[in-house]
Amino acid sequence: MKPIETVIEGLRKAAIELEAFQVQAALGKAEAKDKFAEARKKFNTLLHEAEISLDKTASDVKEKYKDVKPMLESIKVQFALGKAEARDLVDEQRKNFNNTLNKLESFLKTINQTK
Repeated sequence: MKPIETVIEGLRKAAIELEAFQVQAALGKAEAKDKFAEARKKFNTLLHEAEISLDKTASDVKEKYKDVKPMLESIKVQFALGKAEARDLVDEQRKNFNNTLNKLESFLKTINQTK
């Protein structure tokens, strides 16, 4: 599997975990906070791995990578600020995350096709 496909797959898995978190949020605030913290920790690890993977392929797509980095940073910021206090906030964060993730996926596919 190509590094970009691995990144996309990992980000999709993180999105699925966020969906599971939304269910947990309905079950209980304290448990949901723990679950969100766990998902955020896993996602931060995934983002770090994605950055490493992208750094390895940066020689091929150095100029295009400059466009990807802000997208990854935007996702990080969304998670850092993501202390969910209410379901509406979780829904909004998930929507923002999915929008950014879709943009990133589309961009990475464009890069992959130009190789």
